[in-house]
Amino acid sequence: MTEPLIDRVESIKSVAHHPGAAACDTAGRSDKHMGNRQTPVFYRACFAIKSLLVTHDRGRHRTAARPRPGWRGHSLRIEYLPMKRSITSRANLGSSARIIHSQKPFTHRIHVEQSSLVAVWKGQSCLRWAGHELLVRPGEIVALASEQTFDVIHIPCPRSGFFEAQVLVCADPVVKAFLERRPRGRRINDAQLIQGGSEGLLASFRHAYAGFDEKLQLPQAIVTSRLTEMLTWLDHHGGYFATSSSNQITLRVRQLIGSDPGAIWTATMVARHLAMSEATLRRRLAAEGSHFQQLLLDVRMARALTLLQLTDLPIANIACEVGYSCSSRFSSRFRQRFGGSPSDIRSAAAFEPAA
Repeated sequence: MTEPLIDRVESIKSVAHHPGAAACDTAGRSDKHMGNRQTPVFYRACFAIKSLLVTHDRGRHRTAARPRPGWRGHSLRIEYLPMKRSITSRANLGSSARIIHSQKPFTHRIHVEQSSLVAVWKGQSCLRWAGHELLVRPGEIVALASEQTFDVIHIPCPRSGFFEAQVLVCADPVVKAFLERRPRGRRINDAQLIQGGSEGLLASFRHAYAGFDEKLQLPQAIVTSRLTEMLTWLDHHGGYFATSSSNQITLRVRQLIGSDPGAIWTATMVARHLAMSEATLRRRLAAEGSHFQQLLLDVRMARALTLLQLTDLPIANIACEVGYSCSSRFSSRFRQRFGGSPSDIRSAAAFEPAA
């Protein structure tokens, strides 16, 4: 496989810069012998090798070419640097996030707090809820209603070994403003796959997603306009979001804990916030098939999973963010909840796949 790889490196005459890779000469040649790192040779090597992740060494993807005449006995190694993961939010507008990992499929339960759109780019995503199942393929978008719970399986692409998706969250004020236009589709109560996706639809999603880019610093009105355009496309394809008007005590408890998962929440404290006695709180939760401790664990673990997949915060910091001062106890709870350790999730999502 390395011979064709060398041929590719030598045959490509020009290629754009690939910031996700760094090249080094394994024989230790200096820059004055290598030339500037941003030479056409470096670009061609990045372009030719970036999609060939053939080994995995201590969490670092790399590929190495054997020496060949003309390379003066030296080999070129391309190493992929960890990607920067983050969640970008705008007050009263929503947020954007990128999901990416390379681990084997596993099932985890998510609770969708606000109306969301998920575009799958690599791999597949399987959602299950209340006897239903929905498979989202590459290039498709699924709309998820607020305050719904799903069992989700992210299945990496067999060829690249990665799953990649982008999430666009629409805040309630944006959804309420769109409802004033009286959409013609059907209210989305759980999950809806947007059928017949077009280039216009996908372009609108990317446009709205890019609106949260902190580098652009777009005015709030512009970001709102982009989100509204995306909601218009959603309505055009037969569905629209609605804000939650549920008075379920389970929902109110989730929202309260979710406002600060790291706080020391007790049933007494939550009952006080909701202006009721602890006995009344527990009775109403039981009537809805819920339990306070289980809700507390669900909210905290869901937030931890999000932070592990979408940010670069250290695991110890994430444990503190969700109310655990002991990292080992946090890891134990996380493993019980999702069937894998936090480090498994973090290492699986630490590298950016080839484009």
